[in-house]
Amino acid sequence: MNLIKHTYKGLIYNPELKIDKDGQNIIHNIYSKYNSYEPTYIYHGSRTDYMTKKQFIDYINLMEKLTDNGR
Repeated sequence: MNLIKHTYKGLIYNPELKIDKDGQNIIHNIYSKYNSYEPTYIYHGSRTDYMTKKQFIDYINLMEKLTDNGR
């Protein structure tokens, strides 16, 4: 189940809500707009709260610094 989306620099925050015996679990998938099959990044943050637009932008900027523009 996909609920919220943010976009920035050609990337799309498209989290998945999974519900199991332990309750809800948010998987923070971030996709390139050119590849919607495999996440470019998976943010390992809160299991219960979605990323805000600011958190998403800050995370993308950090990942670009750390990974030679995400490659």
